[in-house]
Amino acid sequence: MKKVMLIVAMLFATSSLVNANVSVEERTASDCVKSSRDAVEALAEEFGWDIHNGGSESEFAVKVFKTIYLDCYNNL
Repeated sequence: MKKVMLIVAMLFATSSLVNANVSVEERTASDCVKSSRDAVEALAEEFGWDIHNGGSESEFAVKVFKTIYLDCYNNL
């Protein structure tokens, strides 16, 4: 339950990061991938997560990435 609440908090915190530099008319799926990856990497740096090479938070980071990506993609 803690992780679910953390995801919700992070989504609100990162909503301004996702697709901030791309207008709605120009967004593509690859823009969603890039912005989602950037958001997860920013969160990892902020919270000190070990997400690279099978780090302890890598599976959680993938779930966060998928959540952010799907939100972006579904709003194209």
